[in-house]
Amino acid sequence: MEDRVYKEIIGDDKQYFNWLDQNPDSYVVNCLTTKSDYRVLHRSDCRSISTPISSVPEGGFTERTYMKVCSLTVEGLKKWSVDNGAKEQCFSSICKLCMRKDQQQEFEKFAQLVAEASKVSASRRKDKLNSYDGVATSKVVEAVVYSRSPEVVAETLERANGVCEECGEDAPFNRKSDGSPYLEVHHVIPLSQSGLDLLSNTIALCPNCHRKAHFG
Repeated sequence: MEDRVYKEIIGDDKQYFNWLDQNPDSYVVNCLTTKSDYRVLHRSDCRSISTPISSVPEGGFTERTYMKVCSLTVEGLKKWSVDNGAKEQCFSSICKLCMRKDQQQEFEKFAQLVAEASKVSASRRKDKLNSYDGVATSKVVEAVVYSRSPEVVAETLERANGVCEECGEDAPFNRKSDGSPYLEVHHVIPLSQSGLDLLSNTIALCPNCHRKAHFG
């Protein structure tokens, strides 16, 4: 990508599609050339910025009112935004299609980590927890998500032993994936409010009590 961390493409749909083909796991900001504050962040495989519509004349991606800014990373696009006058909010919005895909991928990855943590011995989990400071790192997909400890989740579920730690009722059903009781791990002080990702700040809840904790 030349010697820069981002690439602006204006008036050349062929070059844009070539870039998408060469960088399938990257990011694109879709911009209106007639409106400087329209800067929507997409994944490069998002169909809304990568799939031509048969009823629309060619050239609609970069050759009329739109331009594209491409980068291998979100940080590269943030740099472009700052280089072009953004002071606080780098993007006007983030594509909802991309949000759902990213959040689902993050959920699936974390569920796998929890399953792996549940299979190791309690003593090994506690060894990892003893060296874990509880500070959950964040990253941006569509929204901010937190990289939590799978050991904390596994140990909280182990502690609950299939019983909701709020209402005292048994888990409403067992997971189809492994037959374990279905409870959800809730942070008493939310991570977004600087709560720690530690056993002392977690509780295993049935779905009803979890909804009540957030919305009751």
